[in-house]
Amino acid sequence: MTAGKMELRTGLLRSTTNVVPQAKLTEERSDQLKGDAVIWDVYGIAVAGSDGAKVTESTTELALDRVSGAAYDWPDAWVDEDNLGKGNAEKIKFVGHSYKLPFGTEKKDYPFWDAELRAANPIKFKGVEAVGGLEVYRFEQTIDLQKISMSDAAKGLVISTFTPGATGGDLYYSNTRTIWVEPVTGQFLNVREVRHQEFRSDTGVTKTLLDADFNYTQATIDKAVEGAGANSSKINLLKVYAPIGLGILGLLLLGFGLLLVARTPRTSRHGVDAA
Repeated sequence: MTAGKMELRTGLLRSTTNVVPQAKLTEERSDQLKGDAVIWDVYGIAVAGSDGAKVTESTTELALDRVSGAAYDWPDAWVDEDNLGKGNAEKIKFVGHSYKLPFGTEKKDYPFWDAELRAANPIKFKGVEAVGGLEVYRFEQTIDLQKISMSDAAKGLVISTFTPGATGGDLYYSNTRTIWVEPVTGQFLNVREVRHQEFRSDTGVTKTLLDADFNYTQATIDKAVEGAGANSSKINLLKVYAPIGLGILGLLLLGFGLLLVARTPRTSRHGVDAA
């Protein structure tokens, strides 16, 4: 859909998602978050590659756990799907992971959020690979073709454009999602989604609305690899030096304790031990 009109196109579709932390709002909602989560705003837009015309646009606000990266149970999370050019913010309960996996990602399945289903299903560990010279874990999630919700306004526009004569119908969706995760940081180094959407009218006509293969651009992959590599090194450095530092501190405390023992005068034979 471009400029409020619906049409089918083939070619490049560029989808951009910006995830921005909201420090001030997080501080203001500290009574709700209890220091365990950070509020993020997510801005998504898809444009046609040929002329840059806007296809879809949305804004989301949610809280993510500081450690696991999973959605935090925050009652004020919302999504504004602006596909028809009208703000339609609604409260929504997010669950599972969306934008990263935990620090120290394991070789196991994780619940992963799907915005179309508005639910989290398992994304399954499939193997170890390499991206940009870094070891990554590959996860896959398959969503079989199924009916999803559709606003009355969007349905009316689809019917009038593609299935005239119909009085109703349903939207169906499928997706095969693959993510490549740097396990130390939980950062995504690459993401691929093979998406399909079709409208099935009550007259028996089926119209494909989306057949798309989304991948990170090479520039995005390179930037993700650079960031994950640097962050992974910092985390590993902390893992190495924190135990060493604690060991040295332990030795210093032990020495201090021995010094105290050596300098403490002995009690008399009739002395009383401290309670």
